[in-house]
Amino acid sequence: MTAHSVNVSARGEIEGEVVCNSLNIKGVFSGVAVCEELVIASSAMVKGSISYKYISVGAGAKVEGELFVNEAGASAPMPTARSNG
Repeated sequence: MTAHSVNVSARGEIEGEVVCNSLNIKGVFSGVAVCEELVIASSAMVKGSISYKYISVGAGAKVEGELFVNEAGASAPMPTARSNG
């Protein structure tokens, strides 16, 4: 999915690849993303790999995976998800 802004509500869930300027996660995100601004709320569950330029993480958020700082923001190449096996 490519969009200017992607918002995952507290009861929402997205699985897949996302490229956007602003990614705001309050619910569940599972996959790979490249964004300029990443906001992970305290209610969020994130699984996967996300490349971002700016980040905000709420206390209590659950993150399993990798977060990459990337000065190019949403124009950066998609990160590759790594397997643990």
